[in-house]
Amino acid sequence: MIKIFFVFIEKLLVIIRFLLFLWQQNKEIMSVTSVLEKTGEVITACLSPFKALAKTEITNWWGANFVNWIFILIAMFGFVFVLSQIHKYEKDGTIDYKEE
Repeated sequence: MIKIFFVFIEKLLVIIRFLLFLWQQNKEIMSVTSVLEKTGEVITACLSPFKALAKTEITNWWGANFVNWIFILIAMFGFVFVLSQIHKYEKDGTIDYKEE
């Protein structure tokens, strides 16, 4: 898990370098290829922690799927919250299902 954190920090530094590159090139005209190359580097940097998670799946399934479990818990919380709000408005009578 700590290795994944360090990989994330490393990729964050790549993003910072990309922003510094854009700041330095502000006065010069950038070519389309350099912009696309840097954009590709940023996208690769953002997705690389998932490569590290895929490598850890061989040894530790729970550790590799930790992110998935967090997303599942957030989705479950959101689903329960929306249903509770619908129930509250139905109880108050403020929702009208009739089409006009």
